[in-house]
Amino acid sequence: MNSKKARDLIQQIYTDQLVKADDYKRYYYFQGQIKLLLENKPDDALFFFNRAFNQYVVSQTDVYGILCIIGISKSYLMKGALERVRIYAEQAVEMLENSDPLAMADFQVELQIYNHLAGILFELKDYEGAIKYAQLAIDEAIDKQSLYLLDALYFILGRAEHALHRENALQDLTVAKTLALIRHHPEIIVQVDQQLAE
Repeated sequence: MNSKKARDLIQQIYTDQLVKADDYKRYYYFQGQIKLLLENKPDDALFFFNRAFNQYVVSQTDVYGILCIIGISKSYLMKGALERVRIYAEQAVEMLENSDPLAMADFQVELQIYNHLAGILFELKDYEGAIKYAQLAIDEAIDKQSLYLLDALYFILGRAEHALHRENALQDLTVAKTLALIRHHPEIIVQVDQQLAE
């Protein structure tokens, strides 16, 4: 299902149709994603992520807790408020390290969390952190024999290694491009080519 179709489906849901706290939590979280990724409205996204997190996330092991914190961090990244991005990225890392919110998570959700966190840390110039979470996700995907997000993950890995002047950056960027060709992700191919041209 593409993101616009998902938005259309979610927009047909009204809060008076929701019954359980989990329903509200998911509803507000996905509203935040729509505002952030499809409508480029970070302030609106912050409202929804904060509402989901503050009212409906009740456990440190709730995977939606970390998804909301990452959403908040990405919203501030879109606004260019890097110090706030850093605060929420640190909170996300702390949540990952001090509890096990991914224990019950779907495999693809786990990879999404690692991918988003690696991307945020890269933008904060925490290249070692970006490498750590990209590599964790890559290892998980390889272990599950899945190509899911591998092109994006290798791209972050290669960029972070390039920023640190590591020899294997070229190899990982080439892997990212090859996987993007296989997975039909032209935007990653273009970004890899730009990175290789630098």
